Formats: sequence, structure tokens, C-alpha cells
Amino acid sequence: MIGIIIQARLGSTRLPKKILKPFEGKTILLFLIERLRQLNLPIVVATTTNENDDELCDYLSTHQIAYYRGDENNVLARYIGAASYYNFDTVIRICSDSPLIDLHKLESLVEQYRAEDCDYFSFSYKNVPTVLTHFGVFGEIVRLEALKLLDKSVDDLKIKEHVTYGIYTNAKDYNVKLVELTIFKQDFERIRLTIDTPEDYDNLLSIGEKYRGFLNEPFEKLAERISRDEKLLKKMETIIMSNKK
Repeated sequence: MIGIIIQARLGSTRLPKKILKPFEGKTILLFLIERLRQLNLPIVVATTTNENDDELCDYLSTHQIAYYRGDENNVLARYIGAASYYNFDTVIRICSDSPLIDLHKLESLVEQYRAEDCDYFSFSYKNVPTVLTHFGVFGEIVRLEALKLLDKSVDDLKIKEHVTYGIYTNAKDYNVKLVELTIFKQDFERIRLTIDTPEDYDNLLSIGEKYRGFLNEPFEKLAERISRDEKLLKKMETIIMSNKK
């Protein structure tokens, strides 16, 4: 069974409790989950056993949202635990800091995955899996068995923190399939929709106010509007540059 697992916690250092901040009359997390429900797939929030996330679990219980609690730093083990508990053999991995995820692309990704026989499936941009980009509108698909194999084969907690990194960087050990996105314009590279900082959140609120009618459209349609907003683009570009490693 394919299921969606959203990793989420309240202990973000740069923007604490960001997923419970208001957006469009809901919290960021609930806005994301209600959009993902359109895919008619089971949804689970994978959070931590840290007592700081008790508040999040109370929130999820109140809204009747399934959740699983696991290791705060070993996110790979948390995903394996959540998938195993809810009987998912395949996981659609979503980050809670991506409220504007492109549902059209995600649905297409799922449909294409069903026709493939692979351990990992994702869109890529310039030969890089979209999970490594700052767009913040994409998910990725991975088999539970591949996650278990990775967990057994590596001890590096940094790899386990990033869940799928040890899979898509080791195509010789795993069956990795990437589908290149070719429809993006150069200007779209200046767009950042990941929510990780107070500035990101301010930009999200501006997008909700200015471009509400495009929040459920494919990324390209929203991006077309944002790409004409030079003031917003410059704000995003500044954050992108400050986050480059």
C-alpha cells in the first residue's frame, strides 16, 4: 500500500512551531494535509518522541490526523517505524515545510511510479532530485524495503537524518529513477517556497494575499505570477543565497 508520510516537529531552530503558524484560515500543517487529502491516499505525520512535540500530537489528535512518534534525529528510523506501523510498503515522503506542494506534479509522480519497478522515484531539476532544490513544491517516492536496507547498511546519523539521501546518491546499490523537469523557466530558479525562516513565512503570507487563486494550480502558473513580482523575487533570492552551502 502506498501512503503519504509527512515529517514534522515543532523544534525548528530558525522558525519554532512554524507548522502551527496561521495560513489561509488554518495552520500551515492543516493547509498542507487538507490539500494532500485530494489524492485519496492515507496520510500519517511522523513526529518525534521529544516532549516538545506533545503539543503537536495533541493538535493532530484533535483534528483526527494519524501520527507516529519516533527518534528526533534518526529520521530514517522514524519513517521506517511509521511505514511499518501503518502497513505502507511504499512511502510518498513530504516535508511539512512545503505547504504549496504541487498536487498536479505529485499525482503525476504517483501515476508514473506505479508503472515503474524501482526503489526510489522523483522528479529532478538539472539532474538533481527535487528534494535538494529550494522550490518546496515536490515530494519523492521510496520503497520501505529500500529504507530498511539503507538503515542496516549505514551508521552515519547524518545520512539517516536525511532519509533518502543514501539511496539516490547510491544508484549502484538501489534502483533509482529520476524524471527530469524540462518546463521550468530560468526565472523560476529565483523562487523559494520552502518555509524555514521568518522571512519565508512573510513571503508565504504575501503569496496567500496576492495570489490566492493560484495556490492550487500547477507550480508553473503560480511561478509565472511570482516571477513578475520583482520585490518578492528579491526577497526570495536573498534567502536562497544565505542558505547556500
